[in-house]
Amino acid sequence: MISTIRIRCMRPEDVDAVRALDAQAFTPYMRRLSNSDNEVMPMRTRENILASLALNPEGCFVAEDSAPAGYIFSRKLGTVGWIGVFGVQPERHGQGIGGALLSAAVGQLAALGCTTIGLETMPDSPYNVGFYARAGFRPSYSVLTLEQTLALPQPPAPAACLSRVEQAAGLRTVTAISQSACPGLDYAPEAQNAMQFGWGEVLLIGWPQAWALAVVRAVPRREGPAEGAAMVGPVAVVPQARSRLVEALAAAEQFARAQGLTHLVLSANSGDWPALQTLLATGFRVAQVNLRLLCKGGCETPPGIDLYRWAM
Repeated sequence: MISTIRIRCMRPEDVDAVRALDAQAFTPYMRRLSNSDNEVMPMRTRENILASLALNPEGCFVAEDSAPAGYIFSRKLGTVGWIGVFGVQPERHGQGIGGALLSAAVGQLAALGCTTIGLETMPDSPYNVGFYARAGFRPSYSVLTLEQTLALPQPPAPAACLSRVEQAAGLRTVTAISQSACPGLDYAPEAQNAMQFGWGEVLLIGWPQAWALAVVRAVPRREGPAEGAAMVGPVAVVPQARSRLVEALAAAEQFARAQGLTHLVLSANSGDWPALQTLLATGFRVAQVNLRLLCKGGCETPPGIDLYRWAM
């Protein structure tokens, strides 16, 4: 069946087809979680699809015959590349479409020089975990989505918004913090994307001698009513400031409060146990667990702190 499918680069004019495919692909999982056949996954916003495509246009693909049947996004942040999000029409599973899309995206990230390539999936989905394992992705660690109402006990560190400083200097700072926290990592493309598409603000914490960064998303990824959450991530902290993580998050909380939001949501991986323990001790609670899998590179704990979920 795969012989009739063509894999091509995604284009901006695919946005509505991809939004529909994404909702179709994830509705079964949503129904399983809710134990209701009436649930339907809300569509992603057009802006979310376009912003995600702009981050790595050569690494986002559509599978089509007479119409699109699957899609995949990938992201390159320095030498770190990851897959997300990725879906195939449920009725087209088992036809080789997902494997072809995954191969195209991984191949493109490798060609661009990524030394770490991975993705995240739901650990309670044997189908997904088995599919990725057969494709050469090995489980590495859990990624916990954490929530906290706006009540951090620590006073916030001073921070500057990237939108209010000289852009070139600010982006150089983002790169420097990223690479100090985790060698090879560069969150500058993510920061530029937030500014270009207006989905969030980049906080440079400790500016002008910044020692951490936090990207705060205040715009929902999917259609529907806003939930009052500030999605925080990525967060990067240089090694010598690891003990100041809560100060950095208090700066993100201060920004979120000014936007009228009520709680923070961020992700932390179990590979950095000290950072995760700090967050739990501060009052963050676990809301969701995902599994990170790698097909290239290792999962060593970085010298600094790197908090992010590999999902658009």
